[in-house]
Amino acid sequence: MTKLGLKEWVLLLTLVPAMIIGLVLGSYFTINRYLELNDFLVEQGTNIIEPLAISAEDALVNKNKNTLNRLISHSHNKQSPLIKSIAIFDHDNNFVVTSNFHSHFSQLEQKTNSSKSTLVTFYDNYIVFHTPIFDHNASSDNSSLTQALPIIGFVAIQINKDQAIMAKQQSAIFSLLVIESIG
Repeated sequence: MTKLGLKEWVLLLTLVPAMIIGLVLGSYFTINRYLELNDFLVEQGTNIIEPLAISAEDALVNKNKNTLNRLISHSHNKQSPLIKSIAIFDHDNNFVVTSNFHSHFSQLEQKTNSSKSTLVTFYDNYIVFHTPIFDHNASSDNSSLTQALPIIGFVAIQINKDQAIMAKQQSAIFSLLVIESIG
């Protein structure tokens, strides 16, 4: 067995704690970044779908498909890297209009019509948001809450997680590089 000299002991006692601290901090920030990216996607999806549901109310009541199509096309084009598809359904869960018809379109259909708030469903490569469209014209004077308003349809948005997955991979690679540079 070899004896370590003073120089080797000093290097060992300074590098080992630095590597341990680097590993702990790198894994903490990587996990924290993963959680922030999912929260960011949910927040972005909610910020897109709820104003869209309010905007689609009059056009859905008047059965104006051209206005609905322009509305969702504009929303889709404005957020095109993030959104895969936007669809509007009536209160009977019948398809009205979509911005992009694709193979996973059946997952945009809502299974139950009882929800009075935005529902978020997570899949492997995307997130689906459902929010009801309320008929604010049918409200009486004493009930201004959305719980009492009738649902005339709902909006569904499918958000891609591809960019989030890429950002997660980049942050993991970056943290590994930082840890390796310390060692």
